[in-house]
Amino acid sequence: MSDDDKWTVGTNELCEILNVTRRRITDYVNEGMPKVARGKFDLPSVIRWKISRAENVAKAQIRQNSDKQQLTETNVEIRKIELAQLRGDLIDSKFVSPFINELGSLVSTQFDSIGQRCCNELIGLESADQIQEIINSECRTSRDTIATFIREQAVVKHTGNTSGDSRAAT
Repeated sequence: MSDDDKWTVGTNELCEILNVTRRRITDYVNEGMPKVARGKFDLPSVIRWKISRAENVAKAQIRQNSDKQQLTETNVEIRKIELAQLRGDLIDSKFVSPFINELGSLVSTQFDSIGQRCCNELIGLESADQIQEIINSECRTSRDTIATFIREQAVVKHTGNTSGDSRAAT
């Protein structure tokens, strides 16, 4: 008996070693388990095949579990967003664009009109400090106007009050 033959086993012996039925051995062969001849198997090759098959099954389960985990995490994030929407913590994008456009327009108008609003006061002034104070005052007025607009929009968002009267929110 050669060394190779001592590791060759028949179907019945392989059934005992693997603790499976003959039908399962046939299934394994159909799935790619190596065989030496009909009803003859090289035990080391079979064991390597079984290990490789088990690793592949384990990897597939890990991928499947990873996919399930990712799906679960995505669903959790969706639920968080939905809850934030219900609480009113999120602003619908259809309201953001008009707000940004209106704010941009207000900022442009406020700052473009600074010269016009303070030109009469600046005529005849020679002191750089006085000129700077008038311009700074007009900038503060513009910033206050913009801040008031933003506060009023926040009141509208939280109360639905479109009158611009923040006292109606209380």
